[in-house]
Amino acid sequence: MSWGQLRSMFSGRRTHRGSRSGSYRQIRRRQPEDGRREAGFTLPEMLIAAFLVASAAGLIATAIYQVFIVSQGGNARLSELTDLESAALWIGRDATEAVSWTPGSGIAYGTFQTTDPSISYRYGFIGAENALARQVLVSGTPQQTLRLARHIANQGDVVFSVSGSLVTVSITATSGSTSQSATFNVSMRAQ
Repeated sequence: MSWGQLRSMFSGRRTHRGSRSGSYRQIRRRQPEDGRREAGFTLPEMLIAAFLVASAAGLIATAIYQVFIVSQGGNARLSELTDLESAALWIGRDATEAVSWTPGSGIAYGTFQTTDPSISYRYGFIGAENALARQVLVSGTPQQTLRLARHIANQGDVVFSVSGSLVTVSITATSGSTSQSATFNVSMRAQ
């Protein structure tokens, strides 16, 4: 088919064979008497446009809610879980090197004594920062302080208990209105 035949088929004109294409009718809008076309939208077009705008607004509102509201609670939980994981890893590492646990007093929870009598690891609470801290002691002098968990609301949120070579640690991390707790057991090196 030529281009002219296709065009005449869609315009409703007669083709060169003299047939009129009955399956393709051209739909025409009413025109005023002076020959100008009317400007504007039909009711179905307006309804479809309103539906699309409302759907897009709903999707955007849901996305904004997810980003700003839901993620705040998720970030708080993530901070708490990160604190618990960090504390568990360091306490587990130090316990596997330790041969004994000496309970502390005041803000110190206690100290792991290693096979090298000059090296020990002390755990304590830093009230000004609400943090669980680990100190490396060399011959009793602090050499390095590491904050393991920064969301400890008060000193009682961390509890160390020892039974033989088994150390049980319970930690509660609090961030805003949410909190996460974990209890884990680590075993010290046998002497």
